[in-house]
Amino acid sequence: MKAKQLVEYKYKNPKGVASYTFGNYKGTNGRIIEYKDINGNSEQITFKGTSVLLDMSNESHVLIDNFLKNNPDVVGGRWIRKDLAAIEKKKTKDTLDSARAIIEAAKMTDKEVIQFATLKRMNLNADMDFLRANIIGVAQNDADRFMETHFDPEKDLRVFIVEAVKERKINYSNDTFYYGKEAIGTNEEQVLVWLKDNKDILAILKHEIRGEQTPKKKLVKDKLSDLVISKDQALQDSAPVLFDNFDSTDTYGRFLSAYVKNSPNVNLKIIQISDLSAYLNDPFNKADSSNPVIYFKEKKINTLGLASSTVCVVTYLQYTTDLLKLNVSTHEEVCQITSRKVLATLGDPRYQLIQAELTERRV
Repeated sequence: MKAKQLVEYKYKNPKGVASYTFGNYKGTNGRIIEYKDINGNSEQITFKGTSVLLDMSNESHVLIDNFLKNNPDVVGGRWIRKDLAAIEKKKTKDTLDSARAIIEAAKMTDKEVIQFATLKRMNLNADMDFLRANIIGVAQNDADRFMETHFDPEKDLRVFIVEAVKERKINYSNDTFYYGKEAIGTNEEQVLVWLKDNKDILAILKHEIRGEQTPKKKLVKDKLSDLVISKDQALQDSAPVLFDNFDSTDTYGRFLSAYVKNSPNVNLKIIQISDLSAYLNDPFNKADSSNPVIYFKEKKINTLGLASSTVCVVTYLQYTTDLLKLNVSTHEEVCQITSRKVLATLGDPRYQLIQAELTERRV
């Protein structure tokens, strides 16, 4: 059975009102609007009481509704018009949308939960079930917002922007986002567009923050593979390790990675001395056993977040001046770099031609 299409007119302040008569009014074009019944006769509409239901399947009621819904007494006036059928239809839609959103939220992987929580600035240190329950609550109460966020095609990049700001690779100051000294937008959308337009910088940032390798970085790593050293070392915040004691035969060049040996998923984030104060003083960026950091200071390996002695696998790049320690594929490249430096020192015009050719290849 098809539900009735009902419209309700209700007086805002019903106290002391027994009946109400609606008069003619001026339309938007300045013409007088008057009510005419189904036979074309001009009449006044009088409601007895302060609430009236009109059935839109009744032609006479449709005429009354068409006259009243633009009447000054209704538009910003003393009466309220409610399309009960539309309200009921919206309730039905909202219920079904909420159910669909809850199902999608319940199916989310742990990675998707973390992504959503990151975008909504939830506490990422909270238990996974707690985060999932909160996200299901969002899905239930605001299905549209949940679905828009969860299925956003730019979700991965938006999450990365939050990470980049947290890691201070992108800075926010005076209502503006900066990469270095360059202003890249006043809101997230502008930053997103800027990163998509500057894919080389995006690749660099992803490498710095997540350790993702660009094709060029991978090529360089392959060439330096013979200089990449991985070793086990017990590390603790209160006991920095002198690098010479760590390995007296190798010369430190640069940390590449580090992780807890018995918990390979726990990576030690490599930071610079300039970033140290942020991890010491910022309560939202503090290192702990789940998010430890490692840094090199005064020829010592230092950590934050490792309260007790913990065996870690530390990978670093060995510094060398011995060409024979390099992969054979790099020998020609080293010779080419050397020859370019010699040509530049001598002021040879061939240097400019070679540089122009290299620039063209990079482009």
